[in-house]
Amino acid sequence: MRGDVDLVVADDESDPRTLKAVLPGVAARCDVLLGPYSTHLMKTAGQLAADEGWLLWNHGGSGDDVEAAHPGHVVSVLTPTSRYSEPFLRHLADDHDRATLWIVRGTGSFGRQVAAGAERIAARLGIATVRLGPEDELPSAGPSQPWHLFFCRQLRG
Repeated sequence: MRGDVDLVVADDESDPRTLKAVLPGVAARCDVLLGPYSTHLMKTAGQLAADEGWLLWNHGGSGDDVEAAHPGHVVSVLTPTSRYSEPFLRHLADDHDRATLWIVRGTGSFGRQVAAGAERIAARLGIATVRLGPEDELPSAGPSQPWHLFFCRQLRG
């Protein structure tokens, strides 16, 4: 083995239709198939992988729905969105002040999954939470009421 490697890259234009058109050609030329960046596109790529019998390495779509959608065809190297807050919340759980966690969620399924996961983990760790929506006013903390904010936003780009 000489160690030669070819890298094949195809632009999916961040569009599921384009991804459906280009991914089969890339898959036919590759031994290791890496998925696209975005949960939305990984849903499409995962379905293609399941339909065609491919193994697809997911490194860019961390939505919980992608993580479990196509067992045996998608290997995820990312933390699922519902667990993004876990290290932060474990840190808070060690805080003896027992601050309230204010979870501010933006629009979109990504933000909903992150916020729901944060709320579940906080409950399991005994951390009080308050959920706020995108239009809700932020709280003001007094000296006897410590709090932490955790923002969950869907980024578009």
